[in-house]
Amino acid sequence: MNYDGRCFRVLSNSENGETGTETVFRYRQNGAILSGDYSGGVIREGDLLGTVLENRELDFVYHHINQAGEVMASHCHSIPTRPRCLWTAGAAGKLAVVHRRQIDGTF
Repeated sequence: MNYDGRCFRVLSNSENGETGTETVFRYRQNGAILSGDYSGGVIREGDLLGTVLENRELDFVYHHINQAGEVMASHCHSIPTRPRCLWTAGAAGKLAVVHRRQIDGTF
C-alpha cells in the first residue's frame, strides 16, 4: 500500500490516548519515507515522520499540541491491522484507524 495522499480517521483509542473519532491523519509518502499531519478533537495540530518498512508496517514518531496547549510526543510501530504506540512517558496504548474514504467517501 502506498500511503501518499491518504487520510485516516480514528475509530478507537486506548483510554490514555488523546486522539479520538474527530481526529484525522493525512499521510504523505516519498519512497520509504512517511510524513503527515493530524488534527481534530482535542488535537490542535500534530505532525509525524517515519518509514514504511518492506512488510508495509509503519515505524514513526509523532508530536502534537492539544487544546490545553500541552506538547505531547510518542513513537508508534504500526502493523496496519494492529497499531501499537508507546508514549514517551512510557505508557503503551492501541489505536485503530480506518481509511477515511471507507467512512464518508472523501479524502
